[in-house]
Amino acid sequence: MLQRFPVIAIALALASLLQLAACAGNAARPIPRTLGGASVPGAFVPPSAYEAYVRAELLLAEGRTREALGQLELASTAPDEDAYLLSRLAYAQLLSGDKAAALRTLEHAAKVDRCSEQVWLTRGAVAESESDFAAASRAYQHATECAPRSEHGELALARLLEQRGNAVAALDVLVRAAERPAAARVEPTLQRSLRDADTATFTHALDSLGLQRAPRSSAVQQAIRAALDRKLPRLALRLSEAHRASLPPALEAELLAAAGARARLAALLAQRDAAELGGRERTAELSLAAGAYERAELEATSALAEAPSDRLLALRARAALALGRPAQALPDIARIGAPELRRAMLLDALAASGADALASELTEIAARAPEP
Repeated sequence: MLQRFPVIAIALALASLLQLAACAGNAARPIPRTLGGASVPGAFVPPSAYEAYVRAELLLAEGRTREALGQLELASTAPDEDAYLLSRLAYAQLLSGDKAAALRTLEHAAKVDRCSEQVWLTRGAVAESESDFAAASRAYQHATECAPRSEHGELALARLLEQRGNAVAALDVLVRAAERPAAARVEPTLQRSLRDADTATFTHALDSLGLQRAPRSSAVQQAIRAALDRKLPRLALRLSEAHRASLPPALEAELLAAAGARARLAALLAQRDAAELGGRERTAELSLAAGAYERAELEATSALAEAPSDRLLALRARAALALGRPAQALPDIARIGAPELRRAMLLDALAASGADALASELTEIAARAPEP
C-alpha cells in the first residue's frame, strides 16, 4: 500500500516548490496556508528552513529517502516550528522504516497545529502501512475537514476505498469532491473511475448516490457523458432530470436522442443553430432522430456544399424518404460510393415507395448471400 502514496506526496512537493519559487522572487510576499482549518498568510515553511526543505523534497521525488530524511531533520531544527514541515519529516521517517519515530513526530506536529491537512494525510499513510484501513479512512476524512478547499484528503480516501474493493463508495467520495468550485484535480480521477467501473457499480453509484444530491454542473455533465458512453441513456436522462442540469446544447441533444425523447429533442433543435449542436452533419442526424425532416434536409444540403461525403448523401436521402419524396432521394443514393451503404439506402427507398414486401425479400436475400 505504502508504495502508492508517494504520488500524492510528489504532487504536494511540486506544488510546494512552485510556491517557494514565488517566495524567492519576493521574500516579503505572504503565502496562504491552512492552520487550524483556516487560511493564514505567511511563509509556507519557516524561511530559515527553505534550502534544506527544497533539497529534501527533490530527494524524496528521486526516491533517495535517507538523504531526504537528513535534510528534513535539518530543516525541522528551525526556530519557527511548522506542522507541514514536521509532517514531511514524519513521512520520510515512515519511508525509512521507522514508524515509531514517524508517530512521535506526528504527535509533536499535532501540538503545533491540530488541524493540519498534511499531518492527517501522513497519519493516513502510517495507518495504511499498518493495514489499519479504518484508521486511514478516518485520517483522510479529518484531512478534508481541516482543509475543505483542498482535494487531497478525498483523493486519498477514494484511492483507499477503491483498493479495498469498495468502488461505489470511492465514486461517491469523488462525486462529492467534484461538487466544490475548486476541484480541478478531482475531475480527471472522477472521469477515470466512471470509465473503469463495471456497469453494475457505475449504475448503482450514479443512480442511487448521484440522484441524492445536486453536484455542480460539470460533475453532472461528466456523469451524463459517462452514462451515454456506456449506452445507458435512461440513467443519463434521470440524472439530468433529477438535477435539472443545464447542459451544453450538443450534450443535451445527444442525451434526448439516445433516450428517444423526440418531442423534447425537436423543441431543443428549434431553439439552437447548428454551431451549438456540433455542426451541420450532426444537426442533420439529430433532426432525423427528432422527426424534423425539413431541418435535416436543409442541414445536410448545406454540409454537402462544404464537404460532400457518402454519409451526408445518405442523410439527405433519408430526409427526402421521410418526407415522402423517394424520387428526390434516388440521385443522392446513386452518388453514394460505398456499396453496402448504397444497397441499404436502395432498400429503404423501395420500402418508402410502397414496395415493402420486395424490400423485405431483397433484404433476406442479401443476408443469405455469401461474402464476396
